[in-house]
Amino acid sequence: MNLRIQKILNPTYNIPFNVPIIPIVTSTILMVALMIMLNLNYFFFFLLINITLCSVKTGGNHYMKTNQEIGTLFVRVILGIIFFLHGLQAYQGGLGGTAAFFGQIGVPEFMAYIVKTIELVGGIALILGLGTRIFAALFVPIMAVAIITVGFSKGFVGGYEFELSLLVMALYLTLSGSKMLSIDGLLKHQQQSNEAKFH
Repeated sequence: MNLRIQKILNPTYNIPFNVPIIPIVTSTILMVALMIMLNLNYFFFFLLINITLCSVKTGGNHYMKTNQEIGTLFVRVILGIIFFLHGLQAYQGGLGGTAAFFGQIGVPEFMAYIVKTIELVGGIALILGLGTRIFAALFVPIMAVAIITVGFSKGFVGGYEFELSLLVMALYLTLSGSKMLSIDGLLKHQQQSNEAKFH
């Protein structure tokens, strides 16, 4: 068979089989869901879609990993901002009211001080990329308790959908981490450089 005809009948594409499509799609879905909930400008939605399309078009694994990190960076920073603002609002309004609310839903009142401190400090840490997996892991049970104690009674739509989204985002960061523009990444790079000097 003529080589040209064979290429037409059997086309090949410059997309490797080991392209990490699932992490890219997952991070994109999480970001889009959060954007819709927060009513953010759709410019950011199209920007994120563009990043994903660029990732699929490329045949280089390095470029793919870079775009995956960009998506994870978005998740990390926005999640950090949300938790930081929640913690800050509680401290500005006084933790007495928050502690009383915790008591009403069956959670020990002293936990309000622990939870809001974790949200405040953890939010800043996520924005800076410091201890990302540790703080993200702490946010998972916090959101799980929020869903169980308050969210379920309100139903999914207009109820615990937002807390569930935050839980999934925190779980994603716990499993994947986030190296781009992070103190964690900087420390790891410095550690690798120091180890290389001794070898």
